Amino acid sequence: MQFTPKRILTSIAPAFILSITLVGCSFVDTVPGSQKVIISHDTAECKRIGETEVKVLSSIAGIDRDEDTMAQELSTLARNAAYSKKANTITPISEIEDGRQTFVLYRCR
Repeated sequence: MQFTPKRILTSIAPAFILSITLVGCSFVDTVPGSQKVIISHDTAECKRIGETEVKVLSSIAGIDRDEDTMAQELSTLARNAAYSKKANTITPISEIEDGRQTFVLYRCR
């Protein structure tokens, strides 16, 4: 079997198209109940519960993922963590870096 440019292109094109498609997809599920956890910077009357660092893939097959998609997934993971620790509010305290972000968990009235 001889590898011609056309044969190489047709063999890698499906994988490339799939990886481009997956770059914008979300892979994080919400834990039941965690949708009640809110993101807020107004936490003066809240009790700090702790922090959580969450992580998602920042690239797939060498292609950087969409920043908005990663932000949504990171906040979902932080909400899940907050709910499991009986917190009802989260505040991001870092920027997204390499698919990681840190949030403070609070219990507010």
